[in-house]
Amino acid sequence: MRSFSSRLPSLALALALTLPSLHLAACSDTPATPGDGGTVTETEAGTPPVEDAGPGPDTAPPPPGSTADSKFRPSPNGFSFSNSFSPTEPTPGPTMGVEDVRRMFGDVVCGSTAGGCVLTPAAQQWLEAANKDLYQGLCEGFAILANILYVGANGMKASDFQPGATNPFELKVEGNGKLQRELAYWYTTQTLYERTPGLTPAELGAQLFAALGKTPSADLPTLAFFKKDGKGGHAMNAHSIAATPTGFDVKIYDNNYPNEERTLTIDTKKDEWRYVGSTTAQGEKDEYIGDATSKSIHLIPTALRLRKFDCTFCGNVQPGAPPTGVRQIRLNSRGHALITDPAGKRLGYANGALVNEIAGAKARTVLNGSRGRPDPEPTYELPAGTDTTITVDGAGLTAESKSTLTVVGSGYTVDVEDIALSPGQKDTIVVRASGTVMEYTTQQAETPTLIVGIQTATDDYLIEIHVSSDTNGQTVKLELDQANGRLKVTVDGHDTGDYDLDVVVHRIGASGEELFEHEGDTGINIPSGGTASIAYGAWTGNGGTIALEIDDERNGSVDRTVVLTDQK
Repeated sequence: MRSFSSRLPSLALALALTLPSLHLAACSDTPATPGDGGTVTETEAGTPPVEDAGPGPDTAPPPPGSTADSKFRPSPNGFSFSNSFSPTEPTPGPTMGVEDVRRMFGDVVCGSTAGGCVLTPAAQQWLEAANKDLYQGLCEGFAILANILYVGANGMKASDFQPGATNPFELKVEGNGKLQRELAYWYTTQTLYERTPGLTPAELGAQLFAALGKTPSADLPTLAFFKKDGKGGHAMNAHSIAATPTGFDVKIYDNNYPNEERTLTIDTKKDEWRYVGSTTAQGEKDEYIGDATSKSIHLIPTALRLRKFDCTFCGNVQPGAPPTGVRQIRLNSRGHALITDPAGKRLGYANGALVNEIAGAKARTVLNGSRGRPDPEPTYELPAGTDTTITVDGAGLTAESKSTLTVVGSGYTVDVEDIALSPGQKDTIVVRASGTVMEYTTQQAETPTLIVGIQTATDDYLIEIHVSSDTNGQTVKLELDQANGRLKVTVDGHDTGDYDLDVVVHRIGASGEELFEHEGDTGINIPSGGTASIAYGAWTGNGGTIALEIDDERNGSVDRTVVLTDQK
């Protein structure tokens, strides 16, 4: 039982901008297979490519021996510690807090500002899901923050994170919560903007040469790069470039190798680029290769991050009103997710391959420099307005994986936490278009926590339900009746066992947050198939009781009422 309170459009910029060091980043999933209307990139299907206004392959290359140098160096401009916080899952690494989310999106994420920001239910669950991803590596955060400190973007300097520090290399990360949160913050922004189009090796060399010769500026770019299969992501900084008879040598600060200078080569004769780095915990070298066909390297201005972002999960839910905006689905697991719409179109992993058959949907790859950890699941986005079935699939697992699924939409959230996903196990979660009805089905004897939350024009509510039963598999259905202030719970067990409920209710209003906690009583004994309605709307607040209206006979009538007391 946990406490809620505790717990730009795409640009293919030429980079004839005034930019110094560059950040190289790679994603960690397989490119999506197109379907009917689906997209295989992060750009909507049918969106015309943005023109590249800067140097390209038709620009005369600089003669061999020519150089461009931003003057950035691994020391003093990189960090003295490596991109490794948690040797084994689930050891926590850096995490973000409420004020980081507020900084990212503005006050729109606050359900209340009485005594400080209390996040809306969707914002709180979004934060928890984002923090669960951080153990996988923060190379994206390293590279961006190093660039920001180098140019002093937003007035930021090393001494902001450690008194007396004059450069990033002097910073210590151990026990430095402010620095850890900053790395986590910039890492997390990667899913909040559209990644720019991929580059050919010739375009890459020309644009890097132009960029690295410019005066430092807050517009400094980043590079996201992939292996040809889209896996093995990493993020780094380029700081100088030299023209060679066959192309370019690019000097690199790799945050997996503090205080070392490394090289990315661009061979315009062979039309390919190469980088030998490491993505394994044992330090085994791994080679990245890209070409004009894969276009697996992207140039992204850091300036895209230096702003407040649109909050797609903010907004008031109106009873009976059609859903708007987009839904974001995040799975933190060693397993995979497969999302299916009512027409049978799919988004996610099917038979080990990433597919996207849903018009307007996206699979946003995650940049992490994982050093051998399994590639993280993409963040999925799809338009609102349809029912959605999500399969959490353990087909590729060799051991149990504790898993959490988070769905956020405009003003609502639906979550399943602490799924004990075993090898071969497949659990399903059905989320209705409204975002206020969900069904979770498992064939296992497990009892994860189910969460539903809404933001309204008056009070916001987040309700957590934990079912206690001995059934070998079950379907749990939650139906939020916003108009009448009730949450109906129905549990259909795969046998005839009774069940009980643990209930946590959070209410966020003008005066702040109120919390109700009740651990289930074994004497309640709700029969399989029976329903229990939680009258959360009649709750008077801290210390008050909540009525549990039980329909034992499954005929739509209340057979008995149990008064739940606040046990916190």
